[in-house]
Amino acid sequence: MNDLDICKRIAEIEGYKVNISIKCEGIWCSRYDNNCYGNYNPLTDNALCFQLMIKYSVNLNIQDTSRKNVFHKYIACVDDFGVGLDKTSPNKAICLAIIEANKGK
Repeated sequence: MNDLDICKRIAEIEGYKVNISIKCEGIWCSRYDNNCYGNYNPLTDNALCFQLMIKYSVNLNIQDTSRKNVFHKYIACVDDFGVGLDKTSPNKAICLAIIEANKGK
């Protein structure tokens, strides 16, 4: 799943009408009361990702995977669904955990 697909799926889970902007390489969705469209990217918008993390009760853990080069492994879990994902960025791990927990919905 690429970054664009992740953003699109999270917006759909949130119930937004979604448009993909190839020109802007991003997701635009109706996020406002007047049905105006705005950029939606929880992978780069830390505040949005944090709000999603709280809303979906995501627990995030960081583990060192190398003592010499200080590499980290990000693990996000949605406890109610027993979902855990391990990715290279905390925002991506959070989003992927939410997507996994909402499969089939």
